Amino acid sequence: MVIFVIVVEVVKVVAGDVVVVVMAAVTAVVVVVVAVIAVVVVVVMTVMVVVVVIAVVELLVLLLLLLLLLLLLPLLPLLLLLPLLLLLLLLLLLLLLLRLLRLLLRLRQRHRRLQLLLLLLLLLQLLLLLLLWLLLLLLLLLLLLLLLHYYYYYYYYYYYYYYYYYYYYYY
Repeated sequence: MVIFVIVVEVVKVVAGDVVVVVMAAVTAVVVVVVAVIAVVVVVVMTVMVVVVVIAVVELLVLLLLLLLLLLLLPLLPLLLLLPLLLLLLLLLLLLLLLRLLRLLLRLRQRHRRLQLLLLLLLLLQLLLLLLLWLLLLLLLLLLLLLLLHYYYYYYYYYYYYYYYYYYYYYY
């Protein structure tokens, strides 16, 4: 700025006021252009910092999910039982619906057809109840087999690991 004032004074003495006004206008335009470029650079840098922060947060979340998946990996066979559990839930809901329908039919029990329908609904409900118990027993059996598998696997792994470790390093 000091240099600009010195140049303006020199030009004022040499050329007059018109050149000073033109130089002031050109300097003002240059200052505005430099200010706009500085604002654009600041905005771009801010956007880049925000993008980098978002990418780092996404990476941390993905690493956390991967760690969680690795921690839950031994429980993966339990996820195979999830469709069976959903089927059990569906059967329970169907039994509840049949019970409600039977109660509604009991309220209008005057006709013979409705009594037959009520009897059929009762038999269907008993059949579904039997199926539900069989599925529950199957689920318990699968859980028992899964626990036995894990027990056998870890016993086998640790037994042979320590056996070979002892055998190779002490003999």
